[in-house]
Amino acid sequence: MLQGIIRNISSLISPTRTITMAAATFPELDIPTERATFAMGCFWAPEPIYGCKKGVIRTKVGYCGGTKENPTYRSLGDHTEAIQIEYDPTQTDYKTLLGVFWRQHDSTAKYKSQYKSAIYYENDEQKKLAEESKAEYQKELQRPIVTDIEKLGKFYDAENYHQKYHLREHVQFYDSLGLTDPALVRSHVATRLHGYIYGYGTLADFEDESKKWSLSEDQIAFVKKQMAHPRAIHCGL
Repeated sequence: MLQGIIRNISSLISPTRTITMAAATFPELDIPTERATFAMGCFWAPEPIYGCKKGVIRTKVGYCGGTKENPTYRSLGDHTEAIQIEYDPTQTDYKTLLGVFWRQHDSTAKYKSQYKSAIYYENDEQKKLAEESKAEYQKELQRPIVTDIEKLGKFYDAENYHQKYHLREHVQFYDSLGLTDPALVRSHVATRLHGYIYGYGTLADFEDESKKWSLSEDQIAFVKKQMAHPRAIHCGL
């Protein structure tokens, strides 16, 4: 009887089968891109939201908007958590990314500077589009929008463990990618996978796009399984 109990316990705690790594190094895109920088209440949840949107090449998270030099998560000063998106302007545009911004977080909620809603523009055109989209979206709401629209200063990358945070939660899958921390931040493929795993893209798009990535059968099966039953993620504010 005791041996039977031990066998049952062992079956519960034994590790699951490892996921086979990709057959080759992931291809990275070297094309002209433009940037968009948004603050949406936190930076963990927005990264996969944008990850597999059409034209998004890569994402990273960090801190901006404040005056403190070299902020960290534990010593943030007056900075705000933000996501920076690199996108292909031949495939999408700033106005489209603004549309995602307004509809994927509560722009009427007032939080402290770390979690506030903000758009950080880099040029006059981005500022104009941000202000116009804010006015347009306000027409759909009863409560006033509190989103700040500010000129982007220096963007400080967040610590490694914040980058692709929800992708890292899938430990075996993440390990199977074989990416170093610096490579993860720059990885086009990891950016796209981050979005697909949490259900922000279609199966047809994933199947078409993943053909270019040399993923293993295990990796493809894992992503499809997650897409079938995506876990909701939010900032929890």
